[in-house]
Amino acid sequence: MKPFLAPVALAVAVVAWPPLPSRGGVIDDWVAEALSKNPSIAAARAAAEMSRSRVGMEGALMDPMAGIKWMRSENTDLFDPDMTEWSMEQTVPWPGKRGARARAAGAAADAADLAADEVAASVRARVTSAYWDLWNARRRTVLMNEALGAMVQMEEEARARYATAAGAAQADVLRAGIEVAK
Repeated sequence: MKPFLAPVALAVAVVAWPPLPSRGGVIDDWVAEALSKNPSIAAARAAAEMSRSRVGMEGALMDPMAGIKWMRSENTDLFDPDMTEWSMEQTVPWPGKRGARARAAGAAADAADLAADEVAASVRARVTSAYWDLWNARRRTVLMNEALGAMVQMEEEARARYATAAGAAQADVLRAGIEVAK
């Protein structure tokens, strides 16, 4: 094919292509129902929400710890210590560590949001694909029924010609019957 004829052939093919059904509402209803009832989407959204809630915790200081030590030297009474030591501890990370942890948790939360969106897009694609598979199967059924009607008509014509003096050969009748049976 000449290079300048390719766009013309493409344009003719697009114009000659049969139109797709205009049932956007049905697809939209199916997609909306799948998005609202799919457990994998709900799980992905919950994981993203959990990840988002961790951002504030990652930037905070660790919890302080309090402690008490009792020492006994020569006393055997448990509640009569000779010396009591009280302590309070707070872990302080190196400067910049808390901010870095918070930014990393924010990035992880953003990634979880994107993963949830990807799950929703995957469900949407599968529902749309299933809808078009159903449309294709219905369309093929209509075309097959039309073809079957034409084959039955050809079989009847072959039988009628076979019955007349000018008739067709018996092989034509048998061939038409086999095609209808297929």
